[in-house]
Amino acid sequence: MKVSSVTLFFQKGFLVLLARFLRRCMFQVVSVIDALSLRLILVFQRVSIGKAAINFKSKL
Repeated sequence: MKVSSVTLFFQKGFLVLLARFLRRCMFQVVSVIDALSLRLILVFQRVSIGKAAINFKSKL
């Protein structure tokens, strides 16, 4: 079976574009996960700071 060079050229271009698209999607997913985990860390820090302030006020 003979495949023309034009067909191979377009297949290669399609695969390159697909790889770039998937790489961007993976980067976006990782960025969203990192942002959510950072937000959870900040929320837990605020809660622990709030509890520390309440404990401090109750000792006064």
